[in-house]
Amino acid sequence: MHVLIQGKHFDVGDAFRGYIADKLQETCGKYFNHTVQGDVHLIKDSHHHLYRSDISLAVGNGILLRATAEEHE
Repeated sequence: MHVLIQGKHFDVGDAFRGYIADKLQETCGKYFNHTVQGDVHLIKDSHHHLYRSDISLAVGNGILLRATAEEHE
């Protein structure tokens, strides 16, 4: 599994990056038997006091899973 984890307007520490990678590995391991590739973008919008995450995972056979979540501070 190869996932690029990036933060915008804040630093994604090694512990948080490892936590995200472990959770994705655990979840994808349940449903997919092959290599998963993707991107995780974590964005802090300080103007609106908002955190957003965008996840895109290519799971094979042309299937792209996407998820977005937002939460206020």
